[in-house]
Amino acid sequence: MSTPLATFTDHAAHEIDALHRLLQAWFRAEGSHDPAPILAHFDEGYSMLNPAGKLITYQQFREGLLGLRGTRPTLEQPRLHGAATQSRGPADAGMAASAGNLD
Repeated sequence: MSTPLATFTDHAAHEIDALHRLLQAWFRAEGSHDPAPILAHFDEGYSMLNPAGKLITYQQFREGLLGLRGTRPTLEQPRLHGAATQSRGPADAGMAASAGNLD
């Protein structure tokens, strides 16, 4: 019998992994040219800090995403195993570097 926390954690890890698969395909210019499946994972109130510390709003992320398609053709995201907070290693640095182009 799974606990609510285990179920939530498993769901979160699965969703994070699915988003990383979509982002990997996007950065490698694989699959659909439609950013909607990626953007569906984000709320309009979403914001992030790029590697330079600049605040990126959802609007900026959405607009910048189109220009990032195909910019990392060799990017490989390892599969997420375990908790959603697990370190993902060097591939995360590649995603962060790509996000740095959002300025």
